[in-house]
Amino acid sequence: MSHVALVALCLVSATALAQTPASQPVPPDQTAPEVQASEPAVAAQPSTPPVPSEATVKRVVEDELEQAKQELRNEVKAQLSAREATAAFDQEWAAKKTRLELLTLDGYYRVRPMLFQNLDLDRGLDPSGYSLAPRSPLGGNENTQAWADMRLRLEPTINVSEEIAIKMQMDVLDNLAFGGTPETGLTAVPRYQFDAFNETQVPPRAGVNAAMDSIAVKRVYGEVSTPVGIFRFGRMGAHWGLGMQWNDGNCLDCDNGDTVDRFMFVTELFDGIYVAPMIDFNVEGLLGSNNSGPATLTDLSNMDDSHSYNIAIAKRDTERQVKAKLDNGLSILNYGLLFSYRYQSFASTDEPGEETGNRVQRQANIYMPNIWAKYERKAFRVELEAASVIGNIGNRATDPNLADDPTANQSLSMLQFGAVLQSELRLMEEDKLKLGLELGFASGDRAPGFGANPGRTLPASRTDGTTERGDIDGSQFACQRTGGCLDSTINNFVFDRDYFVDMILWRQMVGSVTDAIYVRPSASFEVTPGLNLFASAIYSRAVFPESAPGWNADGTPGSPDLGLEFNAGAQFETDDGFIASVRYGALFPLAGLQNPQLNATEIGMAHAVRGYFGIRF
Repeated sequence: MSHVALVALCLVSATALAQTPASQPVPPDQTAPEVQASEPAVAAQPSTPPVPSEATVKRVVEDELEQAKQELRNEVKAQLSAREATAAFDQEWAAKKTRLELLTLDGYYRVRPMLFQNLDLDRGLDPSGYSLAPRSPLGGNENTQAWADMRLRLEPTINVSEEIAIKMQMDVLDNLAFGGTPETGLTAVPRYQFDAFNETQVPPRAGVNAAMDSIAVKRVYGEVSTPVGIFRFGRMGAHWGLGMQWNDGNCLDCDNGDTVDRFMFVTELFDGIYVAPMIDFNVEGLLGSNNSGPATLTDLSNMDDSHSYNIAIAKRDTERQVKAKLDNGLSILNYGLLFSYRYQSFASTDEPGEETGNRVQRQANIYMPNIWAKYERKAFRVELEAASVIGNIGNRATDPNLADDPTANQSLSMLQFGAVLQSELRLMEEDKLKLGLELGFASGDRAPGFGANPGRTLPASRTDGTTERGDIDGSQFACQRTGGCLDSTINNFVFDRDYFVDMILWRQMVGSVTDAIYVRPSASFEVTPGLNLFASAIYSRAVFPESAPGWNADGTPGSPDLGLEFNAGAQFETDDGFIASVRYGALFPLAGLQNPQLNATEIGMAHAVRGYFGIRF
């Protein structure tokens, strides 16, 4: 268009020139009548060339004008041709883009070699017959486990349109151990007489040669963008804040992940302020087939359902906004509140297919508020997540025959608190050196055992299903069949299983952080782009010494000090998606992990080596 404007300007100038006599240029300080009066004197001068006639001047101007018009037509024609060609290319590219993005695929493939040594600390079994970590059933002094597993995670998105999409998450060979499905374990009549001759692995089949099938579809949900917000519905991951209470398990080294059946709507109420109401279907109770056939299930009763009603309000910057603000020396302040209310009236005790109507009046009410906040500048970050679980179970009975028995249907209450505070200081050029400090707290319960696995099966001699001093884990309330409840509270807060604090104590031995206070200083250093070294130290202490298994021999609670753990490792990552990591951990157990039954003053150290190779796509 700049060329067209230039030609138009030339046309205007040429038209003005045609309207002014070519033989009489007008000086800037004279008027037209004065020029006309001096015309004879000028014509009388013999040295002046003859003046062209008016017809000649008009003809020259018209020729120049026609030439300019032709140039203009040629340029416009060229521009239109180019535009048409570009438009045709854009349409072809858009069609290809639509075809390419109809199905997009994200995910990763990982392989994790691992080695654990002495994870039971040589402390033997607790009074319930459990150790801190599984030991070899083959006996002997074997206390080292080494293996490798794999997972291919696929996260396809079907883009129906720019506003509508269907998203999925599937795991292929999920955490399958190398060598875990040999051909010899598949058939009743093995091909080989001795499994040492096995040459191949076969696909895993649930209930045949593995705990689950080769492919597990974990999440499927729809997403619709509307002018006022985003509507999501289906089975999806749940994540909030730092992931302390709800964690979607999407990290490369995660194992579990929280998955919910949910209706969710997210809208931006104000600039950067988001509001998201949600309804979760936690338990739908007893299901049965109807007259349409066995493939169609019906919720036989709404009385045994457990649903959660959630509302989240958060102020969050996008990744692009965060980067722009930090690069310009500005600060980031993000925060949010997630409140969840969960209710269940009755609990069905029927097994699938029984449909006898056995039930217990549960009357459960649970309130779960969670706050999250982050303040960040170029040189540092401070982030907090704090949550509580408050509520009651109206009837603890699990046997319908005892639902009305006053010695078995007592009510239970819960008052739990958990919090994590993370801080990070970034030093040196391009933040190559990072120093961190994390403080964590999970409220405890004075009942023996940590409470990370409260449903653990206890010996048959425990008719009341309660833990004893020295137990590693188990139920956190104590109610007797004949004497009421000695402890009717469940006050230990449990961190999400995919919120990792260390490598050994909480991740492998206990399973989750609960009933504890921990301090975790850390450091990381970028040696070269893509190569990082890191290290951390974790001191852990029980909130109540009664929860720790290290009771004194005289039956009194022992020390609440659990252990001091050191982790260190390296990670290498390339721009095209390859990542490799190796870490070493050593746990120095303290008095809180002693076994008083051994009458020993010292227990052994535990060591772990974890690594993974991964490819992101």
